[in-house]
Amino acid sequence: MPEAMVCIFAQPPEPDSANPRLVPALGPERVAELEEAFLEDTVAMVRTLDWAECVIAATRSFVRPYFKPQEVWLQSEGDLGERLEKILRLALKRRKTVLAIGANSPNLPAGYLLNARQALATADAVLGPALDGSLYLIGLNDCPVGVLDGIQWSHSTTLASTMAKLDQFGLRTVLAHPWFDVDGPDDLERLRRQLAENSSSAPKTAELLGRISKSP
Repeated sequence: MPEAMVCIFAQPPEPDSANPRLVPALGPERVAELEEAFLEDTVAMVRTLDWAECVIAATRSFVRPYFKPQEVWLQSEGDLGERLEKILRLALKRRKTVLAIGANSPNLPAGYLLNARQALATADAVLGPALDGSLYLIGLNDCPVGVLDGIQWSHSTTLASTMAKLDQFGLRTVLAHPWFDVDGPDDLERLRRQLAENSSSAPKTAELLGRISKSP
């Protein structure tokens, strides 16, 4: 039985909720297609981990052929910190370790999750630093109420603020390998370059980006 759970935080990929930073260049329909590919590749990567159960922590219920309905957990109301805490605590009732990631790092190496899980053998928390100062991963063995309160998410101070908050709760924290998530056009171009060299790390995304680049 898997000893850990990986919770992928996502919203249903749809044009009316597409990333507004990518919409001006690509349009909402194309961005929604990309977000669909991101999610499918992320789920496929997590499924390669024989030590982890995969759950999609969704903003609302939706169905796709690449995951089972019972693998979808609905996020609660509140800010991201509240929603993260509730999902993480629920996961820790079932598994001794939980990792939370987003769906916008489709070529995140599976080995980074393994390293994060291994770090939790001797630490209380692990954080994956994103290149912009935010986070792409949070891993915990315990999730005290309020441990993620008051943090400004998707910001250059997110990593530092989260580390400080975990320290306030007496949690010993280690850092995972840095990575990036796709928030804006520069990130998407970084992803495009990486997938041009290794399309197998996110095949659905690589195939779609290839078609986009050939479009008039």
